[in-house]
Amino acid sequence: MPPTVPPPAAPGSTTVLARAAGAVRSAVLGAAGLAVIAIWAAGMFYVLYLITSAAAEVVSDLLGVEQPEPAHLALAVGAVVAVATVAAVVARRRAARRRREVEAWAAAHGWTVRTTTSVLGSRWATPPFSRAGSGAARHVLERTVDGVTVTSATFGRGRRTRHVAVVTLPVAFPTLSLEREVGAVRAQVAAGGADIRLESEAFNRAWRVRSAVPEFAHAVVHPRLMARLLEPDVADVGVVVEDRDVVVHRPGSTDVAAVERLASLAVELAAALPRWVRDDGRSRYETLPTTRRARLRALRSPADRAGDITP
Repeated sequence: MPPTVPPPAAPGSTTVLARAAGAVRSAVLGAAGLAVIAIWAAGMFYVLYLITSAAAEVVSDLLGVEQPEPAHLALAVGAVVAVATVAAVVARRRAARRRREVEAWAAAHGWTVRTTTSVLGSRWATPPFSRAGSGAARHVLERTVDGVTVTSATFGRGRRTRHVAVVTLPVAFPTLSLEREVGAVRAQVAAGGADIRLESEAFNRAWRVRSAVPEFAHAVVHPRLMARLLEPDVADVGVVVEDRDVVVHRPGSTDVAAVERLASLAVELAAALPRWVRDDGRSRYETLPTTRRARLRALRSPADRAGDITP
């Protein structure tokens, strides 16, 4: 008699079983994780109880007051530690998820993800970067746009975080800063802060322009660029030219929806600079400041330097 062949499994039954097994495995791992956390929490509470008992006794002896209940102190300290730990874990997971999102976008749009570097952290002295503090750049992406290499990255921390697009040129140029003339920037201009006036009154009302070499600002910020900077899609950006870098920046961390428009504007700005390069490949400016402090000082007006305005 031929061997009995079992009937084939119903379509999709294997997938259902696999999903069920995965769910059971996840539940077991979750329960194990909770048990580990509970044991860790109990151990931490016991350690905190011992520490706070000793601290409460010392404080009571020194101040001559009634000794507080060590268990209450341990609970309070434990609650603070627990909240801080949870906040750190949540922040770390959020940062990891954000990094994966940026990397997925980069892969789909032809950008190369680079290892985080500290090079950008202390590179510029021009505001707002003079106030951003040092630190490694994050979400570092790189791509060639119109034959020019552009780097996109997140710079700074907290409220001073900036999303930047950078083009690095072979020679140095005078420092140039373009900021939207709103809020504190408008107040600085009204108080006598440096502001180079150009031929467009609409542009003058919207932007504050500063440069160590005014003729450089007039040459770079030509009418076509002024018209471009008055368009609504660049209302949130600022521009810095410092040393060999052309930087277009906006508040906040890397926004993938803004990467390519920032990069395009950085390339357009860089294209306006080669007219200032001599035939031998060197900058027309022989004595440019070489330190961050010197570049910032050259950019500021006498009123700025007197301390009336914090750039």
